[in-house]
This record gives sequence, structure tokens and C-alpha cells, in this order.
Amino acid sequence: MKLILKILFFIIIIGCSSNDSIDSEEKTSINQVNPFRVKLGDTVTITGVNLDKISQFYFNHTHPSFSNLSVETSSFITKTNEKITIRVPNKNLFHEDIAISAGSKTGGYDLKLVGFIPIKNDIDINQLQTLSDQVAIITDGKKLYKSEDGYYTWEVIYTIENGYHITSFNFLDESNCWLGVYKEGTIPEVTIRYSSNGGTNFDTKFQIPYTPGQFIRKIKFTSLTKGFFVDNNQEMYVSDNNSFENIYDYYPNLSSLPFGKIKIWDFNAINDDLIFLNPNEGNFLIKINFPNITYSEFDIGPETPIFFGDIGYTTSNIDLYKTTDLGNSWSKIDFLNRIILDYHFLNENIGFAIHNQNPSDPNSLEVFYKTIDGGDSWKDYWSPSSFYYNSHDLTTPKHVWLFGDLWKYIEE
Repeated sequence: MKLILKILFFIIIIGCSSNDSIDSEEKTSINQVNPFRVKLGDTVTITGVNLDKISQFYFNHTHPSFSNLSVETSSFITKTNEKITIRVPNKNLFHEDIAISAGSKTGGYDLKLVGFIPIKNDIDINQLQTLSDQVAIITDGKKLYKSEDGYYTWEVIYTIENGYHITSFNFLDESNCWLGVYKEGTIPEVTIRYSSNGGTNFDTKFQIPYTPGQFIRKIKFTSLTKGFFVDNNQEMYVSDNNSFENIYDYYPNLSSLPFGKIKIWDFNAINDDLIFLNPNEGNFLIKINFPNITYSEFDIGPETPIFFGDIGYTTSNIDLYKTTDLGNSWSKIDFLNRIILDYHFLNENIGFAIHNQNPSDPNSLEVFYKTIDGGDSWKDYWSPSSFYYNSHDLTTPKHVWLFGDLWKYIEE
């Protein structure tokens, strides 16, 4: 009997020791992750219990098309039992919907990526146009591609025949679009094609009298019946209903300006009767507000302006200019005494100016400066570490910017 009691007592002691050990185990628990909206390179703060036991985090994509892509990081800024700070990776995040997890390559605490986001694709992009914050069109010269999920995935909607090239395109809306087409061969052709079903099928609308080396470089339709074109020879044309003629024939008074007939490098058509012309030479910007034709002089020839109502912006050499009266007058914006490489505005107040730290060095990185007050003040902004930047898309909707090959910007 005494032996049995001893054995029972010994078992109870062991059992109590084992339970005490389980209860005292240090469990890791994450309570909060801040902030929710983050940029590449931002600092994320994680609070919880026994966090010093965590050795790595995963930044996971939650979009189905990228769910197999995760970025692992074990580089902590700070780490204690109750708080960890860690930096959002600068590379290999390709969608705005991401999550952070301490031990899994899927799921986790949801985050929203904003600012600059690289778009994963293998398309050699010649031109792009955004139609909304979800829909965009791009071309590589042989095919038209469409995205309907915020520019993250692309599908082919049109393939041109062998021997033909898409040199430009313009979508008035998601249904009506036009192509500039060049046909190679012993007898080259330059034509304008039209589609009323979103680019699935096209019919030839105009055939343009061909000159050697010619192709249509830019198209912009402001309505179903009015369109504007410029070719690589800096000749500009106007389509009105079923007519197609040189801009100097369509607007006879245009040649009466003091500088006479000139080559047109670029343009921005705001509506059927309001067009800004950017000459290939000279230090002026032409404004056609039919029937009136005027021009503004600059120190050096300006670039094509972008407008938000009466407020517009343009550059002239290294300077940024602003108008508040629809281009009747322009004033120089103080840009921290820096040289402007290019610029883009998301709306009348929020914009970026791009500055090259060392223009003489082809490997010098470009730096972005941001304004939220229409250029009155500027702040240094985080820039992508390496990317190709090309001219901004004048049709980009508010707070979304698609550029290069390919980067997306979402206002934070």
C-alpha cells in the first residue's frame, strides 16, 4: 500500500512539473501592423508579444495572379520582445494588394502598396494609354494589349497582319478607337484604321498620301467626328467627319502668324475646338481656340502642356511653367533651382518634377520631387532605384499614373 502511494505521489509530481512547463512556454503573438498603406522602402512597425523569437518575415502577394511570389526578409531595423520595425522590400513586389506574415508564404496581415509599383510584364511597349484607374491599352507595334485589373495583367485584343505595323493609337472610350498603320514593302502605305468594338476588329478609314519614311506618330480624337494627327515628318492633319486634310488647309489663318508655316512636333487636343501646338522649332506655344489663334512666347521652345480645367503646366528647357487662364499667360514655377528632366501632374495640385543628379553621367539616377500645392512648394520623394522613364500620358486619370515599361504610381 505504501509503495502504491509513493508511486502515485511521484506521478502527480511529474505531471505538475510537466504542466507548469507547458504553461510557461513563451508564445509569439502579433497584435498590430502599421501603417496599412505603405510605399516600397517604407518602415513597417509590428507590435505584439515575444516578437524577438521571429527570425524572418514574408511579404506576400494576395492577388491570385501573383500568389506564388513572396519576398523574404530577415533584415530588421529594430527588434525587441514587444516591437519590430522592418522595411518594405524595394524589389519583387508587383501588386498593390500584399500581406506580411511571420512564418508563411501565403496570407498574413493585409497591406496596401502605394506610390511607385513596378508592373511585371514582358511586353516591348511602344505606346500606352489609360482609360480609367483599372483599364489601359498598350502596343508593341504588332499587337494591342488590354488590362482591366489596374494594369497588372494583360491580354491580346488585336494582332495586325504580317508586313503591317501599329505606329500609334488612340481610344476615345472603351469602344471607339483608331490606329495609325504603316505597311512595309515596295509600295508602302500609311492608313488610319477605326474600330467601334473596342479594338477587336478594324476597318480602314483613311489612306494618307505617302512620303518617304512617313508614319503617323500620334493620334488624338476629341469626338467621334473630330481627330488630329501628326506624323514623323512633323506634318499635322485634321479629320472632320469624313475629310482628312493638312492642318494649314483646315485652319487657313494658322499660317498668318508672324512665323508663318512651321513644322509641328507635338500637340494636345483638349476638345474639338481647343488645341495646343508644340512647334518643332521656335520659342512659342500655339493655341487654337477656334476661331481665335494666338501664341505665347518662352525663352526656349516649350513642351506640350497638360491641363486640368483652366490650370495647365509645361516645361521650357530646364524650367516649369504654370497657367491659370487656359494658356493665355504662363508664369515660371520656382523648382528649387534644379534642372527639370520631365514632369507629370496627377491633378491641378499634385505633381512630380524629375531631376537628374548628374546629367553628364548616363548612369546617374533620376530624383523625383513632389508638390501638393500646384508647385508652390516641393519635397524630395522616394524614387525607383532603376527604371525607364518616358513621356507622360496626357490621358491618365486622377491619382493614377502609368509610365515607362512599366511603372504605376498610386497617390498615397
